[in-house]
Amino acid sequence: MAIDKDMYLASKIDGQIIPLMKLLAEQPATIDRTGTGRHKIAGCTLQADNVGLEYPLLLSKKVFFESLKDELYWFLRAETNIKGLKSKIWNAWADENGDLGPIYGAKWMGWEDVKLIFTGLESHEQLYKSLLEQGYTQRGIYPAGDTGYDEIVMYKKFNQIEEIEKDLRNRTCSSRNVVNAWDVGDLAQMKLNPCHFAWQIVVRTATVQDMAVAQMSMNRGLQKEPYDLTLDIVVYQRSADVPVGIPFNAGCYALLLNKFARVHKYNVGSLSLMLGDTHVYTDQIPFIQQQEDQWNELQLSVLRDNELLRYPSVKIHRADEVNSILDLTADDIELINYQPKGYVPYPVSV
Repeated sequence: MAIDKDMYLASKIDGQIIPLMKLLAEQPATIDRTGTGRHKIAGCTLQADNVGLEYPLLLSKKVFFESLKDELYWFLRAETNIKGLKSKIWNAWADENGDLGPIYGAKWMGWEDVKLIFTGLESHEQLYKSLLEQGYTQRGIYPAGDTGYDEIVMYKKFNQIEEIEKDLRNRTCSSRNVVNAWDVGDLAQMKLNPCHFAWQIVVRTATVQDMAVAQMSMNRGLQKEPYDLTLDIVVYQRSADVPVGIPFNAGCYALLLNKFARVHKYNVGSLSLMLGDTHVYTDQIPFIQQQEDQWNELQLSVLRDNELLRYPSVKIHRADEVNSILDLTADDIELINYQPKGYVPYPVSV
C-alpha cells in the first residue's frame, strides 16, 4: 500500500514542531519573567511513535545528543550542582557555588517527606506503627508545648525511579508509575522551578503494530525479541520553550523510555509531551525560518527520492546484563545514524 507522504511527514516530530513554532510566532507577545516576551498558546500535545526504532531527535536542526544524555545521567545521579555537567546548559541559573537547589534529580531519586505525629491523638500509637511499616524512621521529638503533648518527627526518603522499576519487574501494569518533581514546599529553594514537572510510564498489551516494530528492532539489533507488553511515556510540562527546550526534552525522555524498556524487556512505544504554557520568545522568531527551510529541504528529498525519513536509533549495550537502568553507564548508550541539518542558534532567555 502506498504511503501518504504528506501525512507521513506531518506526523513526525519535526512535522509537528515547525508548524507549532510558526503558529506561536503569530501570537501577540506577553511580557514574562525574563522580560524577553513570549508568544504563547495554552495546552498543546506532541507525540512521537515507535521511539525505539525512530528516536525523535530533530532532523530539521542539530540537537546535541551527548549533552542531553549527560543531563539525563546527571538527573539519575541526583546531582544538582553544575560541576557534575559537561555542558553549560544550566550555568545561567546556578548560584556562585554552582548549586541549583533541589531540582529534578533530587526529587526523582530522593524526595524527602516529614510527618509529625501528635501524641494527643488517641490513634497516635497505631499511626506510629503504620509509618514504621511504611519505611519511615523517627528523627526526633518536639517537646510538649501549650497542649501538653509531644510531637514525634517521622522521616522517609522516596526513590521514585526505584519504585517504577519494581513495578516493571513485577509486570503489574500499574497506572501509578508517576515521577513528580513539583515539590511545593521546596520550590522557593530551586533556582528554576521544574518545567517538565512530572512524567508517567504507561504499560499496555502489545498491539500488532508494536510486534511488527519490535521485529524490525530485532533485525537492527536493538532488542532481543518481541515482548507481550509495550511501554509508553507521557511527560507533563508547565512551561515549554519550543525551539530550544522541547527538542532537548523529547530526546531526554525518549532515551529514558528506551532504557526502561530495554532493561526490563518491554517493547518501546510512544512519547507524548503534554504542554501547558507553550511558547516561543520574541528573539527566537527570526531563526524559525532557517529551521523551516532546512525541514523543507528534507521533505523535498524524501518526495523526490521516494524514501522515508531516516531518524536515528539508540542502541543500549549491556541491557540484558543489568537489573536496573541505574546500572547502565553513559558509554552503554550509542546513537546510530543521526544525520540532521545544521545547527540553528536560537537564543535562550534566563
